Amino acid sequence: MAILLLVIVAVAAALVLYSWTTWLAGETERAAQSGAKPLAVCLRVIGAEKTWEGADGVSYAIWLMNCGDSTLHLDYVHVLAPDGTIVHTYYAGDWPVAPGSTEYLWLWIPKSAVESGESYVVKIVTKEGVEAYTSILVQYSP
Repeated sequence: MAILLLVIVAVAAALVLYSWTTWLAGETERAAQSGAKPLAVCLRVIGAEKTWEGADGVSYAIWLMNCGDSTLHLDYVHVLAPDGTIVHTYYAGDWPVAPGSTEYLWLWIPKSAVESGESYVVKIVTKEGVEAYTSILVQYSP
């Protein structure tokens, strides 16, 4: 039964990869024909590190790199629980990140929103619709 499940997962992963590759090739061809750059926007999380802990919360420095050709404007940062629900949202204030630059974002998370010892996903959203993700392991003193 386990082998059958692995085969099904492998086939599904292959189909998704094939579909994505085919879509990307089509987008690249259309962009080349129109003269536009196919991947003009890109945001990458380089790292995340716990920087401070207070009585009410913990803060993290999240390093971001704008790997695209245009300025991105940070909109919201969401902290997602392991089940995918949003447990904390931070408004980043339309903060601009210039093309090619590396910046860091301070993220403060209230202890009441998270549990120590759990992993959470940080989702960074820009006004341009670009999203970047990273995971953090929340550890704090009781």
